[in-house]
Amino acid sequence: MDIEMQASVREDELKKELMAKLDLSEDTLSKISQMGEEPVGVTKNVALQLPIANGFGKKTIGTFNNPCPWTITAKVHAKITAPSNGSWRIRVSVNNKVEFDRSGITPNIDISTSIKIKGWSKSTVVAEAWWSEKTDTTLNVEANVTI
Repeated sequence: MDIEMQASVREDELKKELMAKLDLSEDTLSKISQMGEEPVGVTKNVALQLPIANGFGKKTIGTFNNPCPWTITAKVHAKITAPSNGSWRIRVSVNNKVEFDRSGITPNIDISTSIKIKGWSKSTVVAEAWWSEKTDTTLNVEANVTI
């Protein structure tokens, strides 16, 4: 058996194993495999509150597992809802790798980015924020995350 045929057979075996372990239909598995290409249609609304001390705050948003061998792309649309003054620098890191870093963000302005979570991985997402005001507050962000 040549290498290409062996790879194809192994891919089919992995596919069947995933379907059995995760109790997925072939159609659902196909949609999951295309996550990096187009949204599957799963959207979650997230309200993030980040404590800010002397103009800076850092928070672990969460740890996420990708049980599939494919990279999952999370498309994020967000905006700052409070406080209503000043401007922000926002940085989002996945496993200590910066995925988003932008300055000059003001309240109620739409922010969009995509964050990739590699296949068969566990990823920790951390947000950092710097405020133009050097005081204490709580940064409130509303986001829609679609995979």
